Amino acid sequence: MSRLFRARLLASTASFAVLATAVSAASVVQWGEGTGDAVNTGNIFALTNPAAIAYGDYHMVALKTDGTIASWGYDYSGSTVVPANLTQMVQVSAGRYHSLARRSTGTVRAWGANNYGQRNVPAGITTAIDIASGGDHNLVAKADGTVVAWGNDSNGQSHVPAGLTGVVKVAAGSYHSLALKSNGTVVAWGHNNYGQTSVPAGLTGVVSISAGLFHSVAVKSNGTVVAWGANYMGQIDVPAGLTGVVKVASGQVHNLALKSDGTVVAWGNNTYGQRTVPPTLHGVTDISAGSSNSWAIGRAFTVSLDQPVVDSGDAATGFIDIGDPAPAGGAMVQLSMTGNLAEGIEIPATVTVPAGQTRATFPVVAKYFYFTEKGGKIQATYNGATSATATLQFKPVLATISVTPYWFYGGSPTDPVLKLKLSRPVPAETQLDLVSSSPYVDAASVTIPAGGDTAQITLTHSRCSDLNSDPLSPTLTFKVHATGEVVGLVGVLLYPIGPTFALPTTDVPLGGQITGVMRLYTNVRNATTVALTSDNPAVTVPASVTVPAGGREVTFPITGAGAGSANIKATLGALTASSPISVVAAKVTSIELPAEVPAQRYFIGTVRLNGVAPVGGLNVQFASSD
Repeated sequence: MSRLFRARLLASTASFAVLATAVSAASVVQWGEGTGDAVNTGNIFALTNPAAIAYGDYHMVALKTDGTIASWGYDYSGSTVVPANLTQMVQVSAGRYHSLARRSTGTVRAWGANNYGQRNVPAGITTAIDIASGGDHNLVAKADGTVVAWGNDSNGQSHVPAGLTGVVKVAAGSYHSLALKSNGTVVAWGHNNYGQTSVPAGLTGVVSISAGLFHSVAVKSNGTVVAWGANYMGQIDVPAGLTGVVKVASGQVHNLALKSDGTVVAWGNNTYGQRTVPPTLHGVTDISAGSSNSWAIGRAFTVSLDQPVVDSGDAATGFIDIGDPAPAGGAMVQLSMTGNLAEGIEIPATVTVPAGQTRATFPVVAKYFYFTEKGGKIQATYNGATSATATLQFKPVLATISVTPYWFYGGSPTDPVLKLKLSRPVPAETQLDLVSSSPYVDAASVTIPAGGDTAQITLTHSRCSDLNSDPLSPTLTFKVHATGEVVGLVGVLLYPIGPTFALPTTDVPLGGQITGVMRLYTNVRNATTVALTSDNPAVTVPASVTVPAGGREVTFPITGAGAGSANIKATLGALTASSPISVVAAKVTSIELPAEVPAQRYFIGTVRLNGVAPVGGLNVQFASSD
């Protein structure tokens, strides 16, 4: 009855030395996964002499043979913070975000979340003989056969039926409760949306009970199993012929059955492999089930990792458990990898478990700093048996790349700055090469020092006027110099520089000149020559003009050499600008005379033309009406 949260334990190993642990009579074995799982192999592997286990929605509680308690997983509201001086414990249970434990003296302790008062153990409980934690409520069976319940009661799960006595065991689901009486019958109460509290008629001879999300399970004295309630994932479809069962454990929608021969049978949901029991599992003494994984105390040949997801540049620790003590001379276990792990991950080819021991560790080391994801599975082989695989994913370092400004004219004085920011510092000096998909933006390289996570490059670019007027969209890609691995990429907009005309007029007097301006889209970094042409010899222009470095425009003469008109054109690469020009004959546009003239006196007047007078001058004839 749980979702799991995957806790992260960083364990970095500097060499391929194998570390062995002391022999353990049994180990905690886990299988199945799921998003958010609190499976932490490092804590599992470190646990010695486990006696009982209980898995909640997000955390694990383990009782040790010395009466102390270990806990790990998602520590919501202190659910994994075991109270100090908690000793002489004989039973543990785990709810959604809280934990419960029973002491040999008959008292009960609770810790973790208290949003429904589930941590507030009622006063006077001194003869507890069994405990159970549901989603957010708790049950205690007392020596006098009565039941005490507290915590969430939204569905009546903490409302013990009146007159209930003779109870020897209790079980708590997410929203319902079960009680096993000394006469082998079962009483249920709480949420009944799937019939989980509708105990099958005539059910007797029960010796063990368990409750899931919306279903209930009972073990009878003859070793058979009865289940009722929700069945949308086959959780009450007890395998045919199942016998010899001594205990059941219910997850949210799957079940585990522990048989008297120390083996485990599972049924129900298998989305995450939670009912795929390891084939080498044996000698099991206790079981517990979550929503997407399963647990047992027993012996099995397993390979596991302290963390399934490792950040690039870090390391992981692998764990080997061969189940039974290694023979004289030790047990040599072979390791292999799938996927693309081998491209950048190093593990030893073999791990030796010393004679008489069951466990060993091995390092999982990154060859270099990753910028692309590496993933796959690690598997172990020993004595003809193959372990289940352990999934490993190395998360890449993420790169944030920006260019300011992100658009510019190629060959302009603009200095775009490219900035690179990594999600974590590089462990060693790392050279990165900048590769451009366009010949107009130059390649470059930069070195990030050890411990650094930023880089900056001023982009060098050249004029791209041989393109049309549309901007070019080159991609700039950072690659690791040593390996060619892509770090990240960014796009920019590169605009070509083209010419335009700025003319005072489009009329040129015959035999005269006007001054035109050729203006570029923007300033240029280097001196730039622009070709000029005219399609009619009646209008002449220079063959070219040169814009000086840092400049944008230049003037040039336009001469009316003959009668007619023409189109003049400026050309820079593939970009052009044109303007029509007309050659016009000079003519009088105005005469300026004094307003009054004294009789028989000379005066001076001014004649204005529309342009420069042609060679030889222009004769202007005057006439008077008086």
